[in-house]
Amino acid sequence: MAVDRIFVIRERTPLEVILYAIYLYLSGLSLRQTARVLASIGVERSYEVVRLWVHKFGKLAAKRISCEKAEEAIVDETVVNVGGKRVWLWVAIDPERRILIALYLSEARNILVAYSFLSMLR
Repeated sequence: MAVDRIFVIRERTPLEVILYAIYLYLSGLSLRQTARVLASIGVERSYEVVRLWVHKFGKLAAKRISCEKAEEAIVDETVVNVGGKRVWLWVAIDPERRILIALYLSEARNILVAYSFLSMLR
């Protein structure tokens, strides 16, 4: 009696697609939203696969970001409500790579807070 075997060819995802998915997730999209964006460009992957990619390659991305210091940064502060309290959100962005360098929340807005935030960037 002959048994028909169905062989499944493993479809490997190109590295560019993986990096794009990680970029989308780190930019603020949820895992499911990232999977939907990938589906819209023809790459059908589940949100669990995206989570595994972020888990697997997240350390490499963090190491790369932490090793490279920015020559210049765009710094801004704004007031936000957190739990009913007004706090100041300080943000620093690298203009060349367009990545977030630092975030800082403080209850006060004065020269000491600004100095401590800027010293974190060195």
